[in-house]
Amino acid sequence: MVISPGRSSRRASNGAKTQIIQPGDKLTLRIWDSSDNSLLTLIEQKMVQLQDVRVAANGTIFMPYVGNVNVLGLTPDLAREKLQDELESIVPAAQLQLDMAEGRNNSVDLVSGVARPGTYPMPNRNFSVMGLISMGGGISAGLNNPQIRLVRGHHIYGTSVDNLLTISNIIGNFFGVFSRACIL
Repeated sequence: MVISPGRSSRRASNGAKTQIIQPGDKLTLRIWDSSDNSLLTLIEQKMVQLQDVRVAANGTIFMPYVGNVNVLGLTPDLAREKLQDELESIVPAAQLQLDMAEGRNNSVDLVSGVARPGTYPMPNRNFSVMGLISMGGGISAGLNNPQIRLVRGHHIYGTSVDNLLTISNIIGNFFGVFSRACIL
């Protein structure tokens, strides 16, 4: 199995169980404005939705009338607050809702050694190797003494799955550091 998150974070820090916005993520912005002379909505309309706004490689998104806003490394809640602040100077009565869909840098590749290899979104920053193996349908039954390989940049880390099961908290704590993992 090869596991490949494109972002780095450490579970050992026990950070908040939330996502961090990365390049390639898609944001959906819903802007509510009840003003009669709104720049964003029609007279009968109270909300406008900007669907699938992709975070650029430099971490910015474009908002009409506001311009480019950097959201790289922010949680969705912090990004919503930042975008709301930027929007208020243009449309003071507007309120903003934000949803995030994980892109390539907030997902993991499970390459082999599991029932369902594929790309899986990272549900939060503290996601463990065991959770990922579970999402992939578990370790393939036909493997004899399966090994796991975690790759980050040019470094490869490995252990047996037996060790992973024995010391899952230790390995899980290091998961966010890796780019790929492989069960052989």
